[in-house]
Amino acid sequence: SDDETRERPRAPEVGEYVSVVTFGGATAQVIEARADALVVMMGSVRTTVPASAVRRVSKKQAERTLTVPAAVHADAATDHDAKYEIDMRGMRMSEIDGAVLHAIDSAVRADLPAVRIIHGKGTGALRERVSQLLADDARVRSFRLGAWNEGGAGVTVVDLA
Repeated sequence: SDDETRERPRAPEVGEYVSVVTFGGATAQVIEARADALVVMMGSVRTTVPASAVRRVSKKQAERTLTVPAAVHADAATDHDAKYEIDMRGMRMSEIDGAVLHAIDSAVRADLPAVRIIHGKGTGALRERVSQLLADDARVRSFRLGAWNEGGAGVTVVDLA
């Protein structure tokens, strides 16, 4: 059929800049391309994201967003930059820290009262790492596992200070 012969958009290559949809459109540089994922650098954070979660941006666009001073960028944050919920199921342990810290940063800038972190039940390793990160973060007032109607042990509900 015509759909099969239609060309797919070219995947971003190493060195190119992308907007990472799952991180609120943050600009990142591709440092490694894998079969189904990309390893990107967002500032000093290295993380792996699904190739479907990025959109290519021009070097000019990337430079514009990368050179905005942090204080100005933080003040410009709006509610649509932040998510009330972050889904970490399927992430590797090496990706957890950056994802949790980014979610908390965005929520604090957008003045959200709380964030839900979905880590799934599994072996409990993701839940344990999330708990360690939250316990060490001064911006976190408290956190608890979700109630039965919030996802139970597969979700951590974080109340922000």
